[in-house]
Amino acid sequence: LKDAHVSVSALRTEVEALVSKVSAKQESLDEAISAVVENYSPERIDPIDRCVLRLGLYEILFCDDVPNPVAINEALDIVKLYGTTDSHRFVNGILDKISKQSGEKK
Repeated sequence: LKDAHVSVSALRTEVEALVSKVSAKQESLDEAISAVVENYSPERIDPIDRCVLRLGLYEILFCDDVPNPVAINEALDIVKLYGTTDSHRFVNGILDKISKQSGEKK
């Protein structure tokens, strides 16, 4: 039980740090999305899709240790669980396009 508590605590710390990093870059992330999506307005996108897009895009643009295909696949796994029926197509299209524009990390 102690090991589980330590693992959960470590995961919570890691998640909170990632959320903080994504939040700090939110404006630039939204600008990158708006360059790809016509008439982009964050409040018009499903909240789950919007959060997953920002997270995936953060990994693509700012995490050199995360290959772009991995960032996209992780985003798709999340959005398939929590998004709408078509969320994965929407998120995949945006992240894939930005990934190609930013230069593919392998």
